Amino acid sequence: MKRLGLLILLSGCQLVASFDAQGEHGAQCSDGVDNDGNGLVDCADPGCAGTMACATCGNGVVDPGEQCDDGNTLAGDGCSPTCQLEAAATCGDGIVQAGEDCDDGNQIDTDACRNNCTVARCGDGVTEAGVEQCDDGNTVSGDGCSATCTKEGCGDGVVEPGEQCDDGIDNGSNGDACNSDCTRAFCGDGVVNSGLGEQCDDGSANGSGDPCSATCQTQRCGDGVVQAGLGEQCDDGANNGVGSDPCNAACQSERCGNGVIDTGVGEQCDDGSANGTPTDTCSAGCRTRFCGDGVLDSGLGEQCDDGSSNGTPADSCSATCTTLFCGDGAIQAGLGEQCDDGSNNGKASDPCSASCTKLQCGDGVVQAGLGEQCDDGAANGTPGDPCSAACKTRTCGDGNVDGDLGEQCDDGAANNGKPTDACSATCQKLSCGDGVLQPGLGEQCDDGAANGTPGTPCTATCVLETCGDGVVQSDLGEQCDDSNSVDTDGCVNCRLARCGDGFVEDGVEQCDDANDDNTDGCVACKKARCGDGFVEAGVEQCDDSNTANNDGCSSACKVETCGDGVVQHGPAVTSLTFEWLASTCATPGAIAFTIDGGPALVAPADPETCTCAPPGGSQAVEVTDPAALALIVDGPNTFGVDFAGADQFLGWADVFVHFSDGSTTAIVLYEGLPGAALGKLQQMCDGGFDDDVPPQAVTRALSVGEQCDQGANNGTGSCSASCTVVP
Repeated sequence: MKRLGLLILLSGCQLVASFDAQGEHGAQCSDGVDNDGNGLVDCADPGCAGTMACATCGNGVVDPGEQCDDGNTLAGDGCSPTCQLEAAATCGDGIVQAGEDCDDGNQIDTDACRNNCTVARCGDGVTEAGVEQCDDGNTVSGDGCSATCTKEGCGDGVVEPGEQCDDGIDNGSNGDACNSDCTRAFCGDGVVNSGLGEQCDDGSANGSGDPCSATCQTQRCGDGVVQAGLGEQCDDGANNGVGSDPCNAACQSERCGNGVIDTGVGEQCDDGSANGTPTDTCSAGCRTRFCGDGVLDSGLGEQCDDGSSNGTPADSCSATCTTLFCGDGAIQAGLGEQCDDGSNNGKASDPCSASCTKLQCGDGVVQAGLGEQCDDGAANGTPGDPCSAACKTRTCGDGNVDGDLGEQCDDGAANNGKPTDACSATCQKLSCGDGVLQPGLGEQCDDGAANGTPGTPCTATCVLETCGDGVVQSDLGEQCDDSNSVDTDGCVNCRLARCGDGFVEDGVEQCDDANDDNTDGCVACKKARCGDGFVEAGVEQCDDSNTANNDGCSSACKVETCGDGVVQHGPAVTSLTFEWLASTCATPGAIAFTIDGGPALVAPADPETCTCAPPGGSQAVEVTDPAALALIVDGPNTFGVDFAGADQFLGWADVFVHFSDGSTTAIVLYEGLPGAALGKLQQMCDGGFDDDVPPQAVTRALSVGEQCDQGANNGTGSCSASCTVVP
């Protein structure tokens, strides 16, 4: 097979066109393009002969996609109009074949053409939808389905077995003797058939006690028949409720308590069962109850009832049956009242007492509402008595000097005790030395008899001794007094200036923040700086009292760590020693040491001795594995130990980091008892062993020599993440 190709190269070396000497084929036979350049397009090209795009059903040739081609496009000859093989003729294919009455092309058995291709008919056992009501496979009537395939039943006018009657559409109509269920209508069937003369029909309940009689006639009061079951006590027919007839219109016997006023038997009232109840105006004997009948009816609001005596002067019951009493607002002289101001009796401003007697000054009762301040009875106004004859209290502040009451002065309530008044609120004369501060009288202080004595800040003339007066009052705690309020000299508030007093002393202090905190911007009253030995919070990461590099803390007080881009020339880690004291009561577990999460050592613990002092004592392992040593980095390192688990006991654990300069750093990871780790304590029976100790972790900054440091690029090139040169 030869292939003729024309290749045109453009920028990027792209293949633009290629012609196939084989001719058009496949999808090229329907794209409308002369793909092989022979002047023939699509199906005109010989190469497209027999392709799907150029195939034709009925040409007598079985082309791709055709199952057959009999040279025509007729159906029913074994090859369909689309050149597909046809199945053998069957019932339901929509074609009436020999032996078929019909063929509607479906499998529905209830239409006009059955599934066996026979015409549906009454009696074939299948109910034809929309045509038949039933089809029981025969044409015999009387079996529930008639000879015409309609349902037989009550209402069809034919009395069938089990029916008592059947009047067709008249069943159940008024006056018809046949009910709608084809049973005969009768009195007692529970159906009112007025056409048959029934007024009612309660079925089996008809008769005694029911408003419907056994003959289906309505029973009622006034029909002359006593229906006890209907609540009738009597029934005199048309005479009910007439004249002296003992039976009323409601068929109830006339009697007191029946709720009907029977004047013929002398009733004045009748409220039925309410007669004689507390709030009812009708008595149990059907007599009207009223005020003045001599009977106390509290339910009717009567407070009393003295009959004809009601309202007389000496009687305590009024004409309206209310009880007369002190406080009702009416003066009952016959009852011994001197006054009666009703609800005001006994009130503060009322001259009538709660017992209806008149009140006055000198009766020994203080009537504040009447302006009395006091009332000592006959003692009013006598010497030594604090109550005047006018029932006014003699008190300090009334402007009268009552010497018999111990007053030394009295300038009235408006002046006594005022700042500029010499008379106190207790009517005692005021002066310097009485222990009462009188600013209005020019006093700055008054310590009484202590004025002017050592340690007392008040002078004998009631003037305060204060800081700034130029006199050092050592007994008052003054250390100095330079007669000024300057806070930046050597005397601050009469105390010698010092670092931490909150005031910057000129020429002595650089700052003073009133605290001893060495992590803020002011340290020992000097401004914080890198190299002062104190780590300034938020500013410095470290401060080792110098500004040298390569000692773990840089000259800028930043922690020197692997990854900061600066090679730290410190000592190298030569080995690690792990020590521990552990015991187990379970299957021997392993103790695991880690550095920054990486495994440094995994070793078996005490082999199931379950003692607080294992026979082998503490254990120690020295590690020189470069992979483990490489876990130590310059800067913070987190060391961990894990011996957690039930019945696993840990006494202590530590690690020693050995450096090339001969130094060693000890790191305690866990101690059951303080000092147990570094003291190598072997006996820890008194609470030193703890069961199921959770994993422990301790972070310690170490200064470790680096071989390299490429900052953020560590671990991606020739320098590892731990600042060692990658081979």
